[in-house]
Amino acid sequence: MSGLMFSAVEIVLLCAIRDGTLLACDSQTLITQASCILGCIPPNMMPAVKIAILCQILNASGAGVFTAELLSGLVHYWKLEEASGSSRIDSIGSTNLAEIISNGVKTTVGKRGNGVNGSLSTSVLFGASGVSLSPLTIACWINPLILPASNKSFCEGFGVSTDPVIALAPSGQIVVLDHALATILTLPSAPLLTWSLVVLTINGAGTTWKGSVNNSIFISNSAAAPSGTAFIVLDGSATPGYIDEIGIWNRELSQSEVSSLWNGGTGRFLS
Repeated sequence: MSGLMFSAVEIVLLCAIRDGTLLACDSQTLITQASCILGCIPPNMMPAVKIAILCQILNASGAGVFTAELLSGLVHYWKLEEASGSSRIDSIGSTNLAEIISNGVKTTVGKRGNGVNGSLSTSVLFGASGVSLSPLTIACWINPLILPASNKSFCEGFGVSTDPVIALAPSGQIVVLDHALATILTLPSAPLLTWSLVVLTINGAGTTWKGSVNNSIFISNSAAAPSGTAFIVLDGSATPGYIDEIGIWNRELSQSEVSSLWNGGTGRFLS
């Protein structure tokens, strides 16, 4: 067995590992990175040992990029890399995040590169105008700074009573409300001062909402179908922390796709 090649058996093992904890490892990663990594791994090692070492190296190298699967249905994506200015570029669609109240968007260190400090950006930012909220997936990385005295939103629908609100509760849990402030989903906690991935999906009928925090198994519940066609991504000074890497899909992401997006905690992002 060559030190620069993997056998068919090893490829199969990599694919099996992909759905476990070492999510950075798959056959595509192997093809693109193996030749520059495997030179330091003895070629006579047992395949499983060699794979484990490769996976550790790949995970240590940082975040991955979106797979073709994650690009499917992606209609808006904000990297939030801008260091200054009053708008944030949409890398997929044509809807930039723009301030409604001109009071400055505060840049901070994000999950990747820059992000936005929602606790200091007192303007309301709009995005995704004209996108139906069913079916829909919104995924974003958040970093809560404090536990709020009441539910405080990180991102929310246009403002119609049945539109979704993703918020941080006083308990530290992520909750999904409607605009009438009825709780639809109570999700796991997002630790303070730590980047967490929050994903909300809504089915085509709009009546089944599902949520995940940091690759947790989806929690689902029935709700009234949302009726808005826009999305407020950041609700000014009400936002209790940082936000980064916001994506909106015109379909539901599956549990396995959320796992790929989570990527062992390092994340996958639009390149």
